[in-house]
Amino acid sequence: MRLPVSEKSIGRLLTGVVFLYQAIAAVALIGSLVFALRWIREPFIGSFYENTLVFTDTGGGEAWVINDIVNSGDQLLAVNGTTVQTSRDVRDAIVGKFAPGENVTLTVKFAGGETRDLVVELQNFPEDGVNVFLSLPFIIALIFLGLSLWTFGLRRNEPAGRAFIMFASSFSIGTGAIFNIWTSHEFTLLWTFAPCHWRRLRACACLILSCNAAPAYQSSLFEVGGFWFQPFAGGCGCALPFQPGAAHRLY
Repeated sequence: MRLPVSEKSIGRLLTGVVFLYQAIAAVALIGSLVFALRWIREPFIGSFYENTLVFTDTGGGEAWVINDIVNSGDQLLAVNGTTVQTSRDVRDAIVGKFAPGENVTLTVKFAGGETRDLVVELQNFPEDGVNVFLSLPFIIALIFLGLSLWTFGLRRNEPAGRAFIMFASSFSIGTGAIFNIWTSHEFTLLWTFAPCHWRRLRACACLILSCNAAPAYQSSLFEVGGFWFQPFAGGCGCALPFQPGAAHRLY
């Protein structure tokens, strides 16, 4: 049966979508860096937390003043008696009102059900934390985005090329935006989608790149069903039921 749309037309459409996804990855990478450079100049409460204000187990040292008290699953409820529900609320309660060295009171609900007030001395975000949690992942993300752009110039019209471009772009988002996931959370939804996407694309790319792959696996129709629709559905499946404690476990 003859298809109403040619495989060549589908290929062109997919190339356009690949280019759009690369642009999204570039914007996410640049945006994450801009937000990060602003965040590291602000007073640090001594621990990372997710967009749900659930603390993570990430980091350690003198600046991480409450990591010895809170654990993954404990949740920040209030700052100096002001209820907070988002990272923006936390920022509004601290930035411009307190400086590093001053104390704030954090109301924390522990995973066991207990709620306590913790008096915490605000810190400057440590330089070694910048190197480990921001600089290194950003450099890796930049390399993968560069590989994605380079492959787009050489093999954007081939299913194997488009598979690798999507994989590299998704890996760039997942790595480059990880600091944002721990701090100001502007790219939480995109970041949640990207790791789900690149893990499935990796398997599909290996299949398409195989020298012994059947011709059917190298067609644009397989491309649409195999590594576009299925990864998209998987990404939405990870993003929609977003639960406290999920973000750092996905990475």
